Amino acid sequence: MSERLKTLAGPVPPKAEPPTAKTHRDNIHSRLGILQAHLLPLMANAMITNMTWDEGLSELHALMPCCSGISDKNKLSPGAIYTCAKKIGIDIPFTKIQEYESLDDDDLARFVVPEKCLDARRFVVMSDISYCGKGPFLSTGVPLGSFIEYHSAQYHQMLFDDDVIILFPDEKVIAMYRHEGWYAAADCSGGV
Repeated sequence: MSERLKTLAGPVPPKAEPPTAKTHRDNIHSRLGILQAHLLPLMANAMITNMTWDEGLSELHALMPCCSGISDKNKLSPGAIYTCAKKIGIDIPFTKIQEYESLDDDDLARFVVPEKCLDARRFVVMSDISYCGKGPFLSTGVPLGSFIEYHSAQYHQMLFDDDVIILFPDEKVIAMYRHEGWYAAADCSGGV
């Protein structure tokens, strides 16, 4: 090759090494990172919708018929559910989380939500944001961990910042959190 052509073409790149398993694995991990950062939030938005309060309360009543007297969102709380259950002789013990203020949502979820529900893909969340005109949240495809990420990114506050009620209809469980670090889970499989 003449000197003039070498100058126009630029330096000849070194011969590329064939890809190794490590470079292939790194490439996949890089693409997964992009997927998690950009595509998963879009997917979560499509799988997390808002319900009306009537729909949310209907989900509660189907799961725990003894709560059918709670017909107004302003009367709904973990304490109200506890009282309804107590009236028919069912005790739902609440447990205090020590140093709850220092825990993040993921840590609190491991206390509040029974293990069998952590990977559930269908659940209803009634949180502080629900009362700000949003209504209860319905998740139909993402686990609670993804919902927590969505909630934090969308509303810039922790999910377990105030009272939270999470209904798991398929698992027949109601998980409850009181803003002062108390939590309980009700097993509704016996038809309460």
